[in-house]
Amino acid sequence: MQTAPVPAQSAPLPQFPEDEVKVQFDKTANDNILIYQFLDKQSGDVVMQLPSTQVLSIVHEIQAELQKSFAEQSAGEADETVKQRGPGHGN
Repeated sequence: MQTAPVPAQSAPLPQFPEDEVKVQFDKTANDNILIYQFLDKQSGDVVMQLPSTQVLSIVHEIQAELQKSFAEQSAGEADETVKQRGPGHGN
């Protein structure tokens, strides 16, 4: 049994959205955290961001707590040094 050749149909290919990638450093901290934003070329809207704003928020909260803890620890060590040497030592 022979089959007739099927004529090729020229269906249009699906159009994929074109994105633009924007790379920048996190401006809210003194870190070297790179932020990648994928922007829709037509609208300029952010399609996706890595790391997400939620992750950046968590990072900032952790950094603030670590800085606070370090400052408290440093102050405690300074107080202990003064107690060990006695007042007026080194003056």
